[in-house]
Amino acid sequence: MVLPMLALIALLNWMACAYKVAPGGGPEDKSPPRVVATFPHPDSTGITELPYIEFQFDEAVNKATFADQVWIIPRMEGELQWQWKGSKTLRLKLPQALLPDQTYVVILGTGIQDLRGNALKAPYVLAFSTGEYIDRGVISGRVFTSPFRNGFIYAYPGWAGPDSLPFFERAAPYFTQPDETGAFRLSYLKSGTYLVIALEDQNGDGRYTPMQDRIGIPPYPVTLDSLRTEVDRVYFYLIREDTLPPAFVRVATVNRQLVKLIFREGIQLARGAGVSIQDSLTGTPLKVRYFAPHPDVPRELLLYTAPQQKRHYVGWLWGVQDSVGNALPQDTLQFAFTGSGVPDTVQPGIVRYFPTDGARNVSYRTAIWFQANIPLDTASVRAGFQLLDADSVVVPGEWDWSSWLMPRFRPRSLLKKNATYRIFLNLARFKTIDGRAFGDSILVMTFQTWDWAELGEIEGTVQVVDSLKTYPVWVEVFSLSEQRRLDAVEARNGQFMIPFLPDGKYRLRAFVDRNRNQRLDGGSTRPFQFAEPFVWFPDTVKVRKRWTTQGIEIRFGK
Repeated sequence: MVLPMLALIALLNWMACAYKVAPGGGPEDKSPPRVVATFPHPDSTGITELPYIEFQFDEAVNKATFADQVWIIPRMEGELQWQWKGSKTLRLKLPQALLPDQTYVVILGTGIQDLRGNALKAPYVLAFSTGEYIDRGVISGRVFTSPFRNGFIYAYPGWAGPDSLPFFERAAPYFTQPDETGAFRLSYLKSGTYLVIALEDQNGDGRYTPMQDRIGIPPYPVTLDSLRTEVDRVYFYLIREDTLPPAFVRVATVNRQLVKLIFREGIQLARGAGVSIQDSLTGTPLKVRYFAPHPDVPRELLLYTAPQQKRHYVGWLWGVQDSVGNALPQDTLQFAFTGSGVPDTVQPGIVRYFPTDGARNVSYRTAIWFQANIPLDTASVRAGFQLLDADSVVVPGEWDWSSWLMPRFRPRSLLKKNATYRIFLNLARFKTIDGRAFGDSILVMTFQTWDWAELGEIEGTVQVVDSLKTYPVWVEVFSLSEQRRLDAVEARNGQFMIPFLPDGKYRLRAFVDRNRNQRLDGGSTRPFQFAEPFVWFPDTVKVRKRWTTQGIEIRFGK
């Protein structure tokens, strides 16, 4: 019995070895699925009947990812009927008959994945026609906002003006998805004039929902005809429109001289804004010495008044709007409060300032500012402030009093290169708006400007079409390392030069300033305004110290 048992053990060991499977090898599959065959063939013409549309892939796909990722253009009423042949072939049956002389486009969206989760890098487009030819119109461009979730490019034909805004009422007949870089290409379009928008369509209904969706408004309508079948460089950036007026929340009395009006969002004062307060019983006015949004909490409107009594007051406020210009629901907001008996015991002081003491590499065009905890008497600040150069010579400049809590002093000319400056704040002369002193001390801060030898500059040209040449064109420079805008200059006669840039890499963006407010505006839907045209220079720009980077050419489309 020993030998048979040993033989059995040997047999079992041999079987275990024989059925071992070698571990998988090779690189991980990171390639997206590819369409290798279609029915009908791409760009087929003269199709009168179509029993189905078929797509074959080079590998097994995740069927669940096809939901809401297959579209036919122009849109059809009803739903596509799906039929799978294995895991690589999809058949679609159309819900209605084909129209004559019509180019159709079937799109497979970028949400489609293989079994390993690899998604299509760009939409797959299949075109065919029931007529003798295929429409060849193309509109291409890019969305410069990331991330762009649920992002679509919608095109509405027959644009004749803003009297009827189609993106509120109906889904666009033509649409596509941008790729992962934001680039898009609307192909196979008929001749005509189109309104093209970019839409972060949160609920997928193909319509623009303000406050919910982000929208990219185009800089102009796009016209395709026999002489121009392709329009490129249609660029968008997304905005979220705030269509609601600022909502008033409550009144808060802080002390005998400070009342806060609190809103749900940040506010600003329009030209002609004002406030009036009076005793609700006698009608005696309560003087308002100063009112403005809080510099750090812009949803709080600060009202500095003459000393209040413990009485009921009623007030009226007008000319207040939110950050995008939505005004109050009524022209005038009425509010009421009970006067505070708490004295204002806050000691006046300076809470922060710029440049900070000891700062280096300060811009030659910097503004000096400081923030007080109580509004300042403007005359006392002028008497107690000095900016001195290295030779103790007073630097002349102009004051910006848009905020009495945070005034700004801008030197009249550029500061000197690689120079030390001193800021003197003689607090013995500083007074609040109600006459209180800041103390008898002197604040002295020093800072040093850039050494010119450490800086470089960018020089180039901007080309715009004739229809845009009557407007100013601004060129902005963005630091790649700091991820922020550093400067903007106006191009003169098609030329620009951006000075005083530290060694590093930068991106350039130019925009046509149609409304002449020196900033890029993304347009609006109500009232309808086209966005201002803009373009990014396609490459990064390297700046070296003591060097002018030349030859930069920025060109606008259309």
